[in-house]
Formats: sequence, C-alpha cells, structure tokens
Amino acid sequence: MAGIFDFGGRNLVDLYNDVNSRDDVFAYLDHVIANGANLNPAISRETRAELQTIRTQISLLSVTNGTEYVGDLATTPGQHIRRRATLGWPRDAPSKFEVLVNNGHRGRNHPESAALEYWSPFDLLGLFLSKMGGAPNHGTATEANFYLPLAAVYGRFCMWIGLNKRPALTTDGPEDRRQGQGVGDPSSYYQITWDPYSGQFFLGAGLAGYVWPPGRRPGGTGTWKPVVRERRYSLLLGFHNFPGGFTEWTDSPTKRHSRRDTLFGNCAETYAYLEMLGPHYDLAARERMRGIALHRDFAQFPQYTAANIMLYRDSPCMNCKQLLTWAGLTNPRDWHFCPPRQPRR
Repeated sequence: MAGIFDFGGRNLVDLYNDVNSRDDVFAYLDHVIANGANLNPAISRETRAELQTIRTQISLLSVTNGTEYVGDLATTPGQHIRRRATLGWPRDAPSKFEVLVNNGHRGRNHPESAALEYWSPFDLLGLFLSKMGGAPNHGTATEANFYLPLAAVYGRFCMWIGLNKRPALTTDGPEDRRQGQGVGDPSSYYQITWDPYSGQFFLGAGLAGYVWPPGRRPGGTGTWKPVVRERRYSLLLGFHNFPGGFTEWTDSPTKRHSRRDTLFGNCAETYAYLEMLGPHYDLAARERMRGIALHRDFAQFPQYTAANIMLYRDSPCMNCKQLLTWAGLTNPRDWHFCPPRQPRR
C-alpha cells in the first residue's frame, strides 16, 4: 500500500497481510536481529544482542511448546506467564503459582527510565519492537503511515505467538472460529504511544495469556488470578503520584464509576505510559506525546485497510485518563490520546 512505511526491512502492510503463523513471527524477529545493522533505522550491535535475549524469552513463553509456557507437573496448566510453583501449595499457600522475575527479565527502552519487570511474551514482544528504534524518517511518520499499522501488526503478532484466538486469514470460511493454540482470551486492546518529535514509541498489550481454574483440588490454581493482576498493578508504583487516593490495588476509577472490574495495570497502556510518560520525560515532552489503542476485533480483517482498522480505535478508559492526569496532562479528555469513538460494524 503506497505511503505506508517499512519497519525492520518489511512493509507494515505486508507484515499484517503475510505473517500468518507463529513461525512467521519468529522468522521476522530473527531477520531483524541478523540484519539490524542495515535496517532503517540501523540497530546497534549492543541492541541486537538485547533483542536476541528478548527473542529467546518470548519463545520460551509462546506456543506451541515453549518450555516456560508448557511448564512441568508443578506448573500446569500451561500459562503465557513466567511462573514457579508456590512453596506450600496447596495446604499452606493460596495460589498454586507465583510470578517469576529475575534480573534477566527486566528491561527498559528509554535510558533513564526505570527497568521494568517482564514476564509475558506479549509485553516482551512490545519491548522487542520498540527497541528496534524510532520511526523510520520520523519527521514524516504519522498515525496513518506508521503508528496505526504498526499497532495492528503488533496485535496480530501477539495472537500468533499465543492465546486462544488467532487473527483472520483470507482462507477462512464463514464458520471458522479462529481457534488459537494458546491459552486465555486475546488482550482487549493493543496500544502505541509515540513522540512525534523524536519518533520514539512504545507498544503495549492488555493483560492476557493466563487461566485460573478455581480451588485447591487437582487442576485448580487457587488465587492465581489476583496474584497476576496485583503484580501487574505494582508496575505502576513510582509513576508520578500513583496511586493517589486509590490506596487498595483492587480500587480504580473505572470500578468506582461502573463497577466493572478493570483495575490499574490491566490496560494496554501500562508499559507504554511507563516508558513514554514517566518522570524521566519533562512535562513539555509528555504534553507532545500521542497515542492510539486498537480493540482486538480489528484482527477479524485478514488484509490491512486503514478504513477498517480505524473503526477499532478507542479512547483511554477512566483508569488511563487518571494516569494521564497524574502525568501532568490536565485535560486528557481533549488530548491526543482520545480520538473520537467511531461506530463499529
């Protein structure tokens, strides 16, 4: 499609249309690592080494047989979450698993940002793509020719490496249910935040990729669901004035307003805001940032057409608007992160 940029040596439309399996995703990541010095923008040797580490971590947590995804007898059922068995389960511990993070699973994109925990392949994939460099020819990069198609490519890639529903293919019949090979529903949203001045960006996905059969009997995981959600919430500690008056991790503006159980840290914006709107950027820089979120239903389209994909853009939830306010953006309702909602088909 004329006018849409290449990224990592491939046109973004081609990446959307032609990357149609888990193996295709990893072939692209491997191409980037092997040829990074010749890409636009060029990727340094040091960054390529970091990308290789991240690529390995993604693979371990991905379908079909990533060892950290499949687990062992103590860490079944399979999860797209890096975990270990909880000591004392089931008699003396409420959750079968705990989230496993060590120094090798921390990363940053901005050199002055805090190193963040990574334990999900979808977040690691966002880190990989974001570390490939800013937008090519960033002075001319726009939502239409780069950031929107990149967010769509990222969302499809996430669905190919895990989760229980895959993207649409041109060969699908009308009754095809698009059953994925992994576990857990796809993230509700995929988000990109970018700086139009520098072309730097960061991609994020909503919390996904885990299952939590209840109870302590064989097959159950106890309180695994709140364990994962609280760990994701904790990423935001240190983000400006967070958590403000929301002193319990189970409290949030969305929950207070609508009683929907959407908590801080659940959203696709989590890693992106931490990287692009954290205190390592001054207020003037934060005020020029832009962002868009895509609802997962965009992946019903097997071919990239901007008019179709744009129908699935959405504005931030109340929790994310509160994060924007804490970042000093005093009127986020009218800000760049809030494109008008559009009717969906």
